[in-house]
Amino acid sequence: MKRRPGESEDLIAGKLRRLLANCPLCYCSGFSGHSYAQFASVRATREDKQQLQDFLEMVNRQEWGRLHQSQGFHVMHDAVILYAVRCSSGVAGIVVIRDPFELWEDDTLLSWKCAEGKSADSLVGLIDPADWRPLETEALARG
Repeated sequence: MKRRPGESEDLIAGKLRRLLANCPLCYCSGFSGHSYAQFASVRATREDKQQLQDFLEMVNRQEWGRLHQSQGFHVMHDAVILYAVRCSSGVAGIVVIRDPFELWEDDTLLSWKCAEGKSADSLVGLIDPADWRPLETEALARG
C-alpha cells in the first residue's frame, strides 16, 4: 500500500486510535490484541464523485475482493482510505477514513463495517499476514 512520504505505521496506528477511541467492532476499550492493515483507497475529488460513490457502496455490500483492488490514493488529492481491523476476539471489519490533502485538515472517521463469518474470513484472507500492524499502544512500544 502507498503511504505519504515519511508516514510510518506508528503514525497510522496513532491516527486510528485517536479517531476510534475504542474498537467499533468488539466495543472493547483500548486496542489490546488488535491489528490493522491498509486495505484500499480511492481519490475523493469532485471529478471522482461517481467512483467514490461506487467505492462506498462496495463497502456496504462487503465486496472485499473488488475493494482490495482499489488503490486510488494520490498524495496531491483528498482520499478515502479503508483500513482492515482485526480484534483479539476474532472479529474483523473495515474502518473508512477521509484523508484530506490539506495539512491543516484533520482526518475524519466516515464509517465502519463489521464483517462476520465467511465475510470476515474473506476480508482477512485478502491481506498478506506480513501487512498486519499492531494497533495497540503496548505492542508499538515493544517494537
